[in-house]
Amino acid sequence: MPNDADPKALGRREFLKLMGGAIGGAVLLPYGCSDRGSGGNDTPLPNGYRFYRIIGSDQTAFPDLLQITPGLMINDRNRILFYGQNRASDAYGLYEIQLDLAAAEPKAVGFRTLAATGGRLTPSGRQQVGRILRADTNAAGQTAILLDTLADGPGAARPDALASVYIDSGDGRLERIVGFNDRAPDGGRYGGAFGDLSLHDNADLLLVAQFSDQAGDNAQALFALPGAQPSRGQIQLRTGTALQGRASALVSSLGLVDLNDAGNYTIQTNVHTPQWRAGTGATPEPAQAALLQGRVMQGLGAAPTNILSAPMPTGLSSDIQGAVILGPRAGAEDAAAWVTHMPNPGPTTATEEQVLYYKHGGRVREVARAGGHSPIHALSAPVLSRSGLLFYLQVNTAAKPGLELKVLGDGEPQTILAQGDEVAGKTLSGIMYGFHAQQADIEGRIVVYAEFADGDTAILLGVPA
Repeated sequence: MPNDADPKALGRREFLKLMGGAIGGAVLLPYGCSDRGSGGNDTPLPNGYRFYRIIGSDQTAFPDLLQITPGLMINDRNRILFYGQNRASDAYGLYEIQLDLAAAEPKAVGFRTLAATGGRLTPSGRQQVGRILRADTNAAGQTAILLDTLADGPGAARPDALASVYIDSGDGRLERIVGFNDRAPDGGRYGGAFGDLSLHDNADLLLVAQFSDQAGDNAQALFALPGAQPSRGQIQLRTGTALQGRASALVSSLGLVDLNDAGNYTIQTNVHTPQWRAGTGATPEPAQAALLQGRVMQGLGAAPTNILSAPMPTGLSSDIQGAVILGPRAGAEDAAAWVTHMPNPGPTTATEEQVLYYKHGGRVREVARAGGHSPIHALSAPVLSRSGLLFYLQVNTAAKPGLELKVLGDGEPQTILAQGDEVAGKTLSGIMYGFHAQQADIEGRIVVYAEFADGDTAILLGVPA
């Protein structure tokens, strides 16, 4: 966010565009940024947060790094992962920082490049990394990376293979798991377009991908690969599936997915209905989607067990009526958090609205509402920590503070960081949060992208006091 950005002048659509600007996006698309998260609502809040600057725009640990982007992650091995723009044109990298949390103040003590455009796929290999499309980390410190490669030969580098999923276990070697034209669980073949992924403990992997089945029909599906082993893979959901037994409500595409500790997942879907085709009302925007909640490994073709949120035109029975635009995040047990969009306001509502919902213990709670007559202008995607806290960023209509980072435990949301606060002797002018689900660890520590009034940008670590 520019240092002089006025939150009052920043429309919700512009804010969502910024939210989608760091590798992939946060709304329902064939590709999306997501990661594992978990949480509950019975955890008392820590007594405030302290924030520490880890690295910034003056860093020298990564010589080829030109700019840090807001796509940050943290895992339970005290490692921060982030995307950054390299000095080469249109080149990006995925980087890792090892933290020392035993010192009086947290500090970076180790630096590693996991993958970078033009770099070697393996230290001794000949393939080069092409585009980095997705990444996710788990509690054990493993990282799943979706990327394509370039041929390494005479002349200019050229595309060598379509996207494949790799696992990095911290040894500097990327192990290929699955990719284009590999055998799919139903006997068909994976296609060339892969979507979101979620890597959980024990390397359990959820993956959205196109495929062709044994009959030769092309579809998109959610695949579960226990232990990241394709031979044990199962299809959890595929396009063409009827929801709640309604042949008129079919899944037409799959978006972001998130997997939690208990094996429950949430996934965005576009739902196709005849009413949308008939033109009886306004045509919904393509990004409008339902949010489904299911359990991994119920068997081939297992359908989601619940519809958490659905666009109003579908008439589906759901916990909440509203198209899902940000998230989804899966938490402990049945916990989930997401943001809906209401494009057609009622007679008493001045503008369109965004609403942040949190479900836990079978109860859905409205956490925050933006638009309409609310003093909140826009909301980020939520983050659920494994310690049972919910974090989110809100843009206020009031200029001071225009940006607030909030945390919710067992009471009401509390502000833990705001525009105008001072960190490491500098004044905060911008905060970005919620690009990735894995922005909080088991201890409730969080990673935040910050901009300062002097033009500095930095990765901040928030530690419960």
